[in-house]
Amino acid sequence: MNAASHAISIRALGFDTDTLEYRHPDGTYRCTVRHVEGAIFHLTQEGYVDEGSILKMIGLFRDIRTALDKVFGIKACVIINEIPKITGGSLLAKRHLKAQLSAWPGVHVFTVGARGMVRIIDTILARLTPSVSMHLVDSLDEALSSARQCDPARGLSDETPPQRSCGSLPEPYRDRLELLLETIGRISWDNGLVPVRFDIPPDDPFHDLFAALTTMHNDILEIFARSEKNLLEAEEANRRKDRLIADVSHELRSPLTSIIVMSDMLALARDPQEARRYADQIRETALRMNRIIEDILSNALVGAGKGTVTSCRFDLAEQIAPLLDQFAMEASRKGIAFEKTVPGGALPVQGDPLKVLQIVTNLLSNAVKYTDTGKVKVAIAVQDIDGRARKAFIEVSDTGIGISEEDQAHLFSRFSRTPATASRRGIGLGLSIAHELACLMGGDIAVKSTPGKGSTFIFSFPFILDGSCTVVTPKEESGKSDTPSTRATTA
Repeated sequence: MNAASHAISIRALGFDTDTLEYRHPDGTYRCTVRHVEGAIFHLTQEGYVDEGSILKMIGLFRDIRTALDKVFGIKACVIINEIPKITGGSLLAKRHLKAQLSAWPGVHVFTVGARGMVRIIDTILARLTPSVSMHLVDSLDEALSSARQCDPARGLSDETPPQRSCGSLPEPYRDRLELLLETIGRISWDNGLVPVRFDIPPDDPFHDLFAALTTMHNDILEIFARSEKNLLEAEEANRRKDRLIADVSHELRSPLTSIIVMSDMLALARDPQEARRYADQIRETALRMNRIIEDILSNALVGAGKGTVTSCRFDLAEQIAPLLDQFAMEASRKGIAFEKTVPGGALPVQGDPLKVLQIVTNLLSNAVKYTDTGKVKVAIAVQDIDGRARKAFIEVSDTGIGISEEDQAHLFSRFSRTPATASRRGIGLGLSIAHELACLMGGDIAVKSTPGKGSTFIFSFPFILDGSCTVVTPKEESGKSDTPSTRATTA
């Protein structure tokens, strides 16, 4: 044994204690590192290994290896890893461990606590971690005996204990067992993300076993892919909600400030025309605030599945006429034209008049807001489909900024705004709510747009004129009836 190996200790490596320890704040995991002899260290682990704990444990050995190299010129070490009380570990912890082991050339790991496991798995671990020599042993005495054979402080860092094998099994079964264990090891060690393929003839006794393993592995791949996609979508939704909070704060603070200022000006105004102008501005600002609040409340109701849809008979042309007049005035103030095509006479339909108004309001608001030159057009029509079934169409088109195909793909997502609209007022909820309300009515919103030329939104919903008035609620929680509940009265 080298003379330097006698001087090795945890204190000699620059630490303040003879034992290194990490305890998880919640008490779910503990690891302890003691020096045995030479460059051999004993690691004891117990509890559940999460990603934070594995990073702490890896950090301890990173510090030990750095100190070994700096103080004694020894670039590797031997770890006796005792895990009889480990209760499991997270997938991310396993990824951290695998990444670290890949960067530890020359390290030998002897894991104690593997009694009852097939000994051939030593070979499998060696294949899965080529830069680190990993072995499964049954006792501390066996681990220490084997560790001494490859202690770098003794100058034996290049030597490894002989790998064990299932020599008593017939060769075909031994080969299949090795392949089976390696496959299972890869599914676990590679986190189920690396495809595994087999080339085993159908008449092989192990064919069905490997076919079942392949199916299980493919299921794991699919589950991981879905989980990763859902995680990314959840993270993006949280980012959008964070932006929503900031946007709502700005969108409400600005008009509130305007209302306060205009109210003060109104109180001081002596000219009736000047007072009327201030009053109109206060009203317009308050309406904009009301739309924002309605969007937020509608988003909460629809998102919680608490929205309701009333199906009643009403005159579509008469219902939206005041709305068209309101936006015609807004368009006039911006200096753009406002055209409307509405059939003469009554236009009876069956549906939710308030939801229709909310959807059309959103479409018209966007059209006027994002059109600086040109015009906004509205066209209303009702078509017969089959027998009593009919379909109403409300088309809103503009000559505004337009929307790219890429942005159209997530146009109806909550809290989503296109790059071209991000600098303008709004919180990114209007179109998503309008689309969900249209779907609740059994309808849809289609979009056609060209960047720089304008957009056309077509809101449509089917109906049958039956003279009744029905309130439809969304379907109940899973486990209850899938059929929407209804409450009907005679109109």
